[in-house]
Amino acid sequence: MALWRGVGVVAAVFIVRRVLHYATDRPSKEMLFTAVSRDDRYKTKNLIDTAVYRFGDQVGSWTYGPLGAFAVPAAVPLAVAWLIVVVALARGFDKRTTRHKEHRHDPSAEPSCKPRSPPVRSPTRVACARPPPRKLKILILGGTGFIGPALVEAARPRGHTLTLFNRGKTNPGMFKDIEQLHGDRDGQLDSLKDNKWDAVIDDSGYVPRHVRLTAELLKPSVPTYVFISTTRDCARPARNSIGEDRQSPDARDELV
Repeated sequence: MALWRGVGVVAAVFIVRRVLHYATDRPSKEMLFTAVSRDDRYKTKNLIDTAVYRFGDQVGSWTYGPLGAFAVPAAVPLAVAWLIVVVALARGFDKRTTRHKEHRHDPSAEPSCKPRSPPVRSPTRVACARPPPRKLKILILGGTGFIGPALVEAARPRGHTLTLFNRGKTNPGMFKDIEQLHGDRDGQLDSLKDNKWDAVIDDSGYVPRHVRLTAELLKPSVPTYVFISTTRDCARPARNSIGEDRQSPDARDELV
């Protein structure tokens, strides 16, 4: 019977201690972190919950034996010291919360700029005017065959100044109102010298030699060179369609 009474007293004390810890002690400790910044909260809370608590437990185990004989005399100064710490923490908490409230409600702490008024929506939709495209000087190597006529018809309405370079043999009467320079891609490029254009479109380069000669000649005077390839880059197909897996032949001038 005496054993059960002792166990009951220990259990009751343990229950009361745990209730007071989770009802008053722990909430009070957590409340202290609400008056500090987010960075300080996470740094100090981790330090206190790990290093300080563990160190305190270790110190308690070390001093349990020596203080056992002086339990009552030592309890009084420890309680007084703990009370002083609690009062200091409470005052610091009040000062921090009061300063935070005053700063939040202080009109001088608010930004001086006025909030922007909402934009007035027009009942009718107004289209934004786009700036006109820049007019360019364009050289087309070819122009009267393949996709050359389509390039000319797409560029003329936009106000670009066009120049065609070809041999004058394919559709010679086409585009009489456009400047045309005659020559041959196979080395006869004298008419292209001493001229400047904003861009060149090459749609008549059948072999690498043709493209290399014109690219080297026009490099100092033309900042943009657009080359339009053909199905000649692919091996001759055995069927009507050409897939991406079709093997390409060696790019040599002797093939043509």
